[in-house]
Amino acid sequence: MSTARQQQKGSDAQRSALKRKARGSHCQQGGSNRRRSKLTITHPDAAGIDVGAQIHYVAVPEGRAEVSVRSFGAYSAQLDELVQWLKDCAIKTVAMESTVVSAFLCVGRFSFS
Repeated sequence: MSTARQQQKGSDAQRSALKRKARGSHCQQGGSNRRRSKLTITHPDAAGIDVGAQIHYVAVPEGRAEVSVRSFGAYSAQLDELVQWLKDCAIKTVAMESTVVSAFLCVGRFSFS
């Protein structure tokens, strides 16, 4: 491999590392250094779902599950698993972001009573 090619490859790796570092710098790690938000929690039993055509990302409040963010597929059995997880986490309200129609299929499976 030529020296110019090796330098270019090295610089690509350095750029990737800098991008990863920049992305990580927005979130502080560790419990004691965490910044407190001035926002108040209006719905403590709420979850958030980013609905996609093939995969849905679901977030519940910390402490409700071992892992507070999970992903689920878009098929019926996977949506049933998503709903069961929300029920197990005692979720009463769901906020969804979607650019696809499948969000309505998910809502129809979730009973708030």
